[in-house]
Amino acid sequence: MNFLKKKVFIIPVAIIIYISLFFISSKLGGAITLIGGFGVLFYLFKKNDKFKSKHILLKGISTGLIAIFTLFIGFGGLIYDPKEAKEIQLAQEKLKAEKQVEEDKAKEKETRAKEEKAKEDKENEEKAKKALEESAKIAENTKKEKEAEEAKKNIESQSTKDTEKTTSTDNSNSNVSKSNNSNTANTSNSSFGNSSAKDVTTNEPAKDNKIVYWVSKGKSYHCRSNCVALSRSKNILSGPASSCPKTDPCNDCIK
Repeated sequence: MNFLKKKVFIIPVAIIIYISLFFISSKLGGAITLIGGFGVLFYLFKKNDKFKSKHILLKGISTGLIAIFTLFIGFGGLIYDPKEAKEIQLAQEKLKAEKQVEEDKAKEKETRAKEEKAKEDKENEEKAKKALEESAKIAENTKKEKEAEEAKKNIESQSTKDTEKTTSTDNSNSNVSKSNNSNTANTSNSSFGNSSAKDVTTNEPAKDNKIVYWVSKGKSYHCRSNCVALSRSKNILSGPASSCPKTDPCNDCIK
């Protein structure tokens, strides 16, 4: 028993037990630290005469160190719990992981939204392009139809003008033919039957105001576009009589 009472044995054993209490429960270790610290101070000031007789400065330093150690370790043990700290750390890590998952989901959702928007924009662009092409095609078809219609109107108008021109020419030729026949008859009577109608009209120039027809290689001009002599020709020229280089009328036209 005397061996157990020796300080050499008691102090290390007390330290080991004291530290073990913190591994068992930090709160229990903190409570014992507070109780033990204040108990030591109480013993020094009340029961230990040797400590009382020491210098006040030394007592103050000793008391301060004991008080700081007691308060820091004691309240630290009460406040800090390794299990709770570990649980808090695990909770923080879990929260961090959940937050990271949420961020990844949000990023994935944003990426998917961007891809869908890009796809939608591309589809809209293709639709707009197709609509523009269709519009251009419709405009081109409308333009062609309008041009065809205008060409048709021009042909009909030109045909009408040609018909009116031919009718006017035929009437003029008919009048000229009658006049020529009358002149031929008078010339034949005044020449005592020595010349024929062909001789009289052979050198008669074309009238200035009427439309005549001729062929570049021909010798005579024609008063009618449907003259039999012209039906065998291809390059038929027409114009006012004043511009015609031919001076002799066609015998078939004046009959």
